[in-house]
Amino acid sequence: MGRWLYLAPLMVAVLLCYLIQDFYPLSHFPMYSKFDDRTYYVYLRGEDGEPVAAVPNFNIYTSDLKKHYSRDLKALKKKFKGSHFDWTAEQKWSAGMATLEYLKNERAPKVFANGKWQGLSLIDVRIKRGADGRLEKHELVVGQLGLADSGGEAK
Repeated sequence: MGRWLYLAPLMVAVLLCYLIQDFYPLSHFPMYSKFDDRTYYVYLRGEDGEPVAAVPNFNIYTSDLKKHYSRDLKALKKKFKGSHFDWTAEQKWSAGMATLEYLKNERAPKVFANGKWQGLSLIDVRIKRGADGRLEKHELVVGQLGLADSGGEAK
C-alpha cells in the first residue's frame, strides 16, 4: 500500500484536470485551428543566386534574421503607411539593407573579412492564399551588399 502512496498527487492532478476538462499538454485550446491568409519568411542568397545556409555561415537562425528585418519594417510604417505586405521591394529596401548591415557589422563581422560574401542578398518571400484558394509564393530582393539602392523581383 505504501508504494502506491507516492502516486496520490499524480492521481489528484489527473482527476482535477478531468473535472475542469483541461488535458494539458493535450489542451483543447485551438492554437492552430485558423491560419492567416498571408505570411512571409526571409532567406539569404549568395552572389551565385543560390540560397546560403545562415547558421553554418553566419551563426544566426533565419527566424532571428526575420525578427530583425521585421523590426526594421516596423520602423518604416510611419513613412509608408499600410501593411508591409503591400509594399514594393523599393519601399522595403532600407529595412533589408539594415538587416544585412547588422549581419555584416554586428553579428558576424569576421565572416565578411576580405570582401567575402560581397553580393549577399536578403530575399523576402511572401506567401498568400490566392482567389482560387491555392497558395502563391512571391520573392523579392530587399537588400544586397555592394548595391546602394535598388530592389525588385528575385531572379
